[in-house]
Amino acid sequence: MEPLTFKGREGSGHPNGRDAYANQQLGSSKLDTGKFDITYFLWGRHLYNPDASPEAYRRYLKKTYGDAAEDLEIALANSSRILPLVTTAWLPSASNHSLWVEMFTPASILPVKGKALYGDSPAPHNVSAFSPLDPQLFISIDGYAQILVKNAMNARYHPLEVAQWIDEMATQSSGALAKAKKSAAGRMSSPAFRRAEQDILILNGLGSYFAALFRAALCYSLFQSTGDKKIAMESLKFYRSGLECWRAMSVQAKPVYVSDVSYGSTPSRRGHWIDRTPEIEKDVAALEEYFATATVADTGVNAVALVAVPRKRANFAANHTPTEAFRPGSDLPLRLQVAEPVTEVFLWYRHVTQAERWLSKPMERRGQVFVAAIPGLYTQSPFPLQYYFELRSQTDATFFPPLNATLSNQPYFAVYRRI
Repeated sequence: MEPLTFKGREGSGHPNGRDAYANQQLGSSKLDTGKFDITYFLWGRHLYNPDASPEAYRRYLKKTYGDAAEDLEIALANSSRILPLVTTAWLPSASNHSLWVEMFTPASILPVKGKALYGDSPAPHNVSAFSPLDPQLFISIDGYAQILVKNAMNARYHPLEVAQWIDEMATQSSGALAKAKKSAAGRMSSPAFRRAEQDILILNGLGSYFAALFRAALCYSLFQSTGDKKIAMESLKFYRSGLECWRAMSVQAKPVYVSDVSYGSTPSRRGHWIDRTPEIEKDVAALEEYFATATVADTGVNAVALVAVPRKRANFAANHTPTEAFRPGSDLPLRLQVAEPVTEVFLWYRHVTQAERWLSKPMERRGQVFVAAIPGLYTQSPFPLQYYFELRSQTDATFFPPLNATLSNQPYFAVYRRI
């Protein structure tokens, strides 16, 4: 959502305006808009032209942050990817009036008893059950636990990958921020630098919490399937680590933001990060008690070994030249060239409308080339088409095109109607 959409609604305004900073020196003289100058700048340029030169915003960063601009750009680039990744891979609620991920109201790792806070999530409304926002490319925590126990193939991006990506983003951001502080010289005390620094620290802390939460919930799901007491201890280890990350982040943020940062009237839409700490502590204690008394049958599976060395994503060589356009009512032939060890390929396709499900079909092998066609009955549509490939070997599976290192590419091909 646009950053200022909800500010001041439902009685959430402050007597002296809508500035949420406890330290008045951090407040912008231009009220709310000053804090989001760079956000609007980037949107304005890159929504209009995704290939716009970065020189424009780099001039802005240089003017605002001086010699720290380059490192701060790296820090912001990494930190700002964390929460979009979290909510793409794991979305407790599709309602932006229920889920405030920046000021997250904790969900339980254990199944929810009574009314669920995030009621539009799948039962039993716990961390493991939450669906990805993009379930076509990402798998849920429970779903991945089942894949691991069955030793099955899975092409979708999984929670251990997501947790690792978050850790890497937070690490790169923290390193860049440290360099920025060294080169900032006299600008370190400027309100603009301090605002950026504090929000980067909060985002990185949130990321570390969510990464630990995903690992803890996966271990809980594996315990449910295997009864392995050692994986229960791993779950608690990760959850306690996540709690410590949250504590450190919220304590750091306490003198920065007012005690009631809010955009609404209910508890989940107001408060401070430090207010959420007791709820996480309560859930950690509940999980400890559960594992101490649980009577899940031990299947003899070494669940710890399933997560001790996370599976690396397969990197299969492939090449595809997308068609420039398609003719409605005519088949759209597609070919994908691959190399060993790929043994089979599935084509996934749909109209560019999220109201429709993806369809899939196996591709026919002709040597090192796989071929298939999107049928003419399907191309007879006012919508463009999008498609990608699922590549499989005897032991592994992945997508083509894959997500790139910064998770910033289009993980499918798009083809428009020939007019």
